[in-house]
Amino acid sequence: AAGSTGWIVQGTSLLAAAGIILILALAATGLTPFLRFLGRVAAVAPLNRPVTALARRLSSFVYWSGGAHRRGPIALALGLSALAWLANAAMFMLVGGAVGVHVSPAGALLIMAVTVLATAIPSAPASVGTFELAAVTAALSLGVPADTALAMAVLAHAVSLLSTLVG
Repeated sequence: AAGSTGWIVQGTSLLAAAGIILILALAATGLTPFLRFLGRVAAVAPLNRPVTALARRLSSFVYWSGGAHRRGPIALALGLSALAWLANAAMFMLVGGAVGVHVSPAGALLIMAVTVLATAIPSAPASVGTFELAAVTAALSLGVPADTALAMAVLAHAVSLLSTLVG
């Protein structure tokens, strides 16, 4: 829908789909099945003590990780996260307009997704450089000229950091 190059769209779509499936699975079942699996592994004699100790340490985390009793808070967190991501994509659309380029909603979502994924890479404080590289690469794949893409990336990073600093 964004009209970007194939590898960016395919890679981002694959990662997004995997993330959605993982979140939905955790929301539906939590990690309780994993704890039950550890209980079966603990039945093996040589593994009994270390696996039982691990299961005991993980039990509180597993309880709060999800499942039927956590669906409400997880749904709220997912809803708030979706709103935050849409606001971030809207920022890319508005910043694009400020530097004189039209970025479609799908294009803004793509730039935002690639930029967010890239900030997971260890980088300088505030992801300076990594943020811009990811945003420029995604914008270039949408046909935005290089100098305009860089201006858009720097302005978007400044806007996002400024709002964080003010908050």
